[in-house]
Amino acid sequence: MAVGQKEINICVTSEQRLSGDEPSKYELYTVAKYSEKNGTKYISYDESEMFGFASSVMLIITDGTVKVRRYGENQTVLFLKEKHRCNTTYKTPYVAFDIEIMTEKVIANVCEDYGNIELIYTVAIDGSEANHSLKIRY
Repeated sequence: MAVGQKEINICVTSEQRLSGDEPSKYELYTVAKYSEKNGTKYISYDESEMFGFASSVMLIITDGTVKVRRYGENQTVLFLKEKHRCNTTYKTPYVAFDIEIMTEKVIANVCEDYGNIELIYTVAIDGSEANHSLKIRY
């Protein structure tokens, strides 16, 4: 573990709902690493157990924004800020495709000892939309 990093026990709850379908919900309890530098907070964790393929996530938290970087077999960077739209690329081992992210809600109250993150956003791919929520607590 790098200098200045602290291990934290987190609960990650992820929910996805495609138009007209029942939601898919996942919950993961895992150890994450927390650090802070120049007012920016970082939380990183492995979510391989949640989805069944190699995947790590780093959350980069600054004033009212959360950047979600996913590494591993699937790679993407989501820039989430309330009422903000952004375009990005989602890369899988088989294909890369463009997605649009529309952020509805960003709550990121975190420090070294406790945290509450709630992200609600919609992902649009080729005319189809999926509603997502990601909650992290420690």
